[in-house]
Amino acid sequence: MPVSSQPPPYFDRLANAWVFNRYADVARAMRESRLRPVAAGRGSAKISYGEKHLEMREATSREVTPAQLASWRRTMEVSAGELLVQLDAGRTVDLLEDYGRPWCSAVAVIVSGADPEDVDRLRSLARMASESAADPHDARAKVRARRASAELRRSLPPGPSSLRGAGFVALSQTLLSLLANMWAALAVHPEEFARLHGIAGLSARGIDELLRYAGVPAILYRLAEQEIRFPEADIGAGQRVVLKLASAHRDSEVYPDPERLDLNRIGPPPLCLGLGDHSCVGAGLIRMATAVATGALTKRFDSIQVIEPWELEGGEVFRTPKSLRVVLSGTADGRNEALSS
Repeated sequence: MPVSSQPPPYFDRLANAWVFNRYADVARAMRESRLRPVAAGRGSAKISYGEKHLEMREATSREVTPAQLASWRRTMEVSAGELLVQLDAGRTVDLLEDYGRPWCSAVAVIVSGADPEDVDRLRSLARMASESAADPHDARAKVRARRASAELRRSLPPGPSSLRGAGFVALSQTLLSLLANMWAALAVHPEEFARLHGIAGLSARGIDELLRYAGVPAILYRLAEQEIRFPEADIGAGQRVVLKLASAHRDSEVYPDPERLDLNRIGPPPLCLGLGDHSCVGAGLIRMATAVATGALTKRFDSIQVIEPWELEGGEVFRTPKSLRVVLSGTADGRNEALSS
């Protein structure tokens, strides 16, 4: 029987928190309703947004219907095609600046109903709002994020916050970070990029593997509302729990050869979109957007080559390339069919 490559739960006295690294432990904690999501830092331990999160889920589920997702998808595919046709095969491009960033901005406008003419200002506000999420221990970033978030909410049409203020940030910034990590993974595994070109697109299994291998966030925080006993951890009421998602995704007990990217891998679901009551309110939308953006890229081009090492930015919650300078080769052929969701 495989043995976990990650340590069992332990109490970190310096951080004054329990730390979970193994997949089974992290998954169990994410499903535990008495562990509420909190921000990083000891001072935030009293602030739980569990009830607010559940309200957001209900509001989002009423608006993000299958019909609405299908409509958004068609528009996203058109936008992806228009941007990719401008990329020249055989020439160096910045995959983030030339494709990822404008496409994610277009998606944020599509879903939020924002004014397309105001997208540059809104994107700047969203970037300031997201910096605190990437590095939650930066006090100045927190102040900027609060101000930017407030201004962003005032600038967007009314509606569920998960699709407006927070949604605009998630789609224009967090989605871009996710795609950047995924495309970087495919760039250092060009055989997987080439495989996607020759098949129907990015399958649900392939999305799971990219989320496991390159997903964000890398870490989450929880607060115990009452005493909770786990098999190897007795968590007291009011204690914090640190969930190391990146470690769980490299747990060899559940993911054999975890450092290998294998888009045909069969395994348990990745954790970066959450489990249970506190899972990501827009998980279906994120998965669809990932499939559209990556599938369109690998449909048009059959190979990718890294031109220069990339510099990472962000903090402990997620780190992502600042740019992806690559050379793309080839064009789509008749073998490619509609992308699978």
